[in-house]
Amino acid sequence: MSESSLAIAIIELLQKMSSWEIEVIIAILFIFPPVLAFFAVLSGVRALRALERQIAVSDDQTNKVFVELVKRGEFASDVVKNYEKLVVNHQALADELLDVVKANTQAMTLSNARIESLLRSHLI
Repeated sequence: MSESSLAIAIIELLQKMSSWEIEVIIAILFIFPPVLAFFAVLSGVRALRALERQIAVSDDQTNKVFVELVKRGEFASDVVKNYEKLVVNHQALADELLDVVKANTQAMTLSNARIESLLRSHLI
């Protein structure tokens, strides 16, 4: 629509409005704006309620995820504690094995020394 045709349409509307009754003009100026505002507010309220429902659903989902993360964290904590116990047990076993190896080494050294002394006493 060009500017000239828009201007012509406005002029024709103004000419038609000049024949309107005063009640129609009052209705257009004073009744329709509040009605339109009411429907705009009603639409806004509906949108806010829909947003509140979405937020409630989002909060529920967030709480579920948080609870799951807490459970996983507790499980991970238990796993770490079990690994700590395992490391302590392995260290104790390693210490015991070291004592066994030392005792065997001493026994072998003593046995070797005894055999050498027996061989020397028989060879001399």
